[in-house]
Amino acid sequence: MSSRPSTPTLLDPTVAGAARPAGGLDRRRFLQGTLAVGGVSVLLPSWLVGLAGAAPLGADDRILVVITLAGGNDGLDTVGPFGSGAYNDARGPIAVSTAGAHAIGNGYYLHPNLSFLKSRWDAGQLAIVQGVGHEADDHSHFSSMARWMNGSSSNGPWTTGWVGRWLDGAGLDGLGGVVIGDEGVPRPRVGPASSSVAVPTDGPLFGASTESWEVAAFDCLQGFAGGSSTRGQWGDVVGGAMAEAIDVSRVVDPVFASDTSDAEIVRDLQLAARVINLDAGARVLGVNVGDFDTHDDHAGRHPVLMSELNAAIAAFYMELNPAFANRVAIMTVSEFGRRVRRNGSGGTDHGTASVALLLGNSVAGGTYGAYPSLTGLDNRGDLKHTVDFRSLYASVLEGWLGADPVEVIGAQYETFTLFRDVVPNDPGAGGGGGGGTGGGGGGAGGGLYSLQALSPARVLDTRSGVGVRAGKVSAGEWVDLPVVGRGGVPSSGVGSV
Repeated sequence: MSSRPSTPTLLDPTVAGAARPAGGLDRRRFLQGTLAVGGVSVLLPSWLVGLAGAAPLGADDRILVVITLAGGNDGLDTVGPFGSGAYNDARGPIAVSTAGAHAIGNGYYLHPNLSFLKSRWDAGQLAIVQGVGHEADDHSHFSSMARWMNGSSSNGPWTTGWVGRWLDGAGLDGLGGVVIGDEGVPRPRVGPASSSVAVPTDGPLFGASTESWEVAAFDCLQGFAGGSSTRGQWGDVVGGAMAEAIDVSRVVDPVFASDTSDAEIVRDLQLAARVINLDAGARVLGVNVGDFDTHDDHAGRHPVLMSELNAAIAAFYMELNPAFANRVAIMTVSEFGRRVRRNGSGGTDHGTASVALLLGNSVAGGTYGAYPSLTGLDNRGDLKHTVDFRSLYASVLEGWLGADPVEVIGAQYETFTLFRDVVPNDPGAGGGGGGGTGGGGGGAGGGLYSLQALSPARVLDTRSGVGVRAGKVSAGEWVDLPVVGRGGVPSSGVGSV
């Protein structure tokens, strides 16, 4: 068994680098500093053990982040005809006003609290798939979610999920599929042979607690590595492994616990970005957020949910290493929408069709599918879906993950062209995660280096005629700056700038 490293602190260079992976985490240093400790695999969770032998992403590998809005998100208030008579008659005092809402054309609006998504819409990087649902909707959270999780043409029984079956077909296991959260691996991530792994978010890892009584207990456990446990050879092995697991956890914990938001969905998407930044082969990541079942106080609760979703996606991109930006797409799904007419409690009851959102640098922005009629409702007063949810999956499987949808779903469904060709962020970056200065990777040959401003700032004064626009960069805006061969920067032999 290898000797234990000294107990790490926040001043440890490994921790300092890992705590903010988007700012330049060196993957090899992370692995060497946290996982090259003998004996820890008996106690560490599967995702952390898998990280030690994980292969980086291939140059053409794309990444999908699926956000499940559990409880039934109201698609009508997420993207809707807020100014129409039919909408306002049905929703009455809980209707979203056009004042402050973000117009997207043809009388439709994004919710006022989706300002970051509106910026992506303006950039042509937000796709809105309208009227998504399924014909067998029975208003049940359980059966609807099970159907969405399975994602096949079968009527059951369902034992696998669409992501798990894709992992099988792609020959991926372990860190190919990752779930951010503490509730285990849900059905969509399980295949006949493959499964995703769950990355915990609630509380510190084993041994990383700062509570005084727990610190004392873990310090005692660490002492087993320094000598005999008095319980024989097996006791010595287990004691040493526990001590080493504590050391590893105290190094790894800042990656997943430091500088994250108190809002659950914001924190989880920050962690999803950090997992991607590790470049350990994660291809499909899942984040689940609840509380969208707004039977009462819809006008008070749903705007908060929209604000948190908006903040979470913005935080994800702030955390994401720009070297991955063109290869990441986000998709939101929900098991059903809400009924068109408000109920007597100022809320909305279970409905049918909703909207799915896809965004990313390589998403082909626009609206897809027909928006359901607010007057031609079904006999329960619900929207009639216009897009089968399996068409959404088929479009993503074929257009983004490069799979044959029939092999995963079991039948042919209509597909939409939701994605553009991926343009490498930087030809010299090699797809690495956080290895270059400023998190953008380094590389010669005239590549583009990305800057994301945290606050408005003048990045280059173009009065000299150098070909970059004048003016300020808005908060959260992405600007590509050609720097190699300009402003005194050599045109070759430059590793990073």
